[in-house]
This record gives sequence, structure tokens and C-alpha cells, in this order.
Amino acid sequence: TSGGFTLAERLAEWRSHADRRGAIECLLALTRDGDAPPQLRLTISISERGQRGKMTFLQITLPETETRAFITRLAELPRLAARLTAEVAVEVGRTALKGEWPGGRGPLTLSIRSTGPRGGVKTSAFALDRRQLESLVCELQHGLRRVRG
Repeated sequence: TSGGFTLAERLAEWRSHADRRGAIECLLALTRDGDAPPQLRLTISISERGQRGKMTFLQITLPETETRAFITRLAELPRLAARLTAEVAVEVGRTALKGEWPGGRGPLTLSIRSTGPRGGVKTSAFALDRRQLESLVCELQHGLRRVRG
């Protein structure tokens, strides 16, 4: 920040890797910027190795309202009836986060899509099985319980 600094308290961290193909990292943090009220943020990073071996890294940081709503929606997915599918989508600026749940045992496919200033598009995706999704939700909910409001 200009003339000051921002403090961030990590409330929850969760990572998963898929062989050599890619990885996902989710970081729930409470940021304090000077005298401004603390802000809850969720940063999701996905790295994915393409068919030619090139690594793509994309990241999105959700503001507090979207963070809380996203965690709530993720927690509902494993409890849906087996025949129900669901989609979760959030946009922040030119970056979009999308989660697709096919129902039943999953997997949940999380993808980040970023549009560059001249129209170029990058996308990275990571699939979470039901066990991984439940683990992620547990970590994020645990982190949320550490914050009032």
C-alpha cells in the first residue's frame, strides 16, 4: 500500500498435487491495511502442465463477500442428491473462477480463466475428488471460524 504496509494472517492453507500435471493451492487470509477494517480474502492458485510440457499458472483472489459465499457453496456440493449437478462461478476483474460438479461422487473441476488486456485468454483447471473437496471445505470452514462476522 502507499505510505504503509499490509499485514496478512493466514487462517487456512490447503494444497493438492496431481502427479506431474498440476497443483492447486487455496489460502484463506485476513488482511489488515493500516486503519481500514480487516478483510477476509481467499486466494486460489492453479498450475497446470499443458500437452507440450509448458506450465500455466493462474491465480484469483476473492473479496470477503465472494469468499464466504464460495465456501458456503462448496460445502453444499457433497450433500447434493446424486443426480443433481451444480456450477459455482465468481468473477473478479478479468479473472473468473468456475467450479463444475457433475453430481454423485464428483469430481469437482475448478478452473481459472484470465483474459489479458489485449484479449488473450489463459485457462487452468484442477479436478478434486470428493475426499479432496471435503478436506478443502473442512480447512476453509475451520479458518472461517477463527474470524468474527
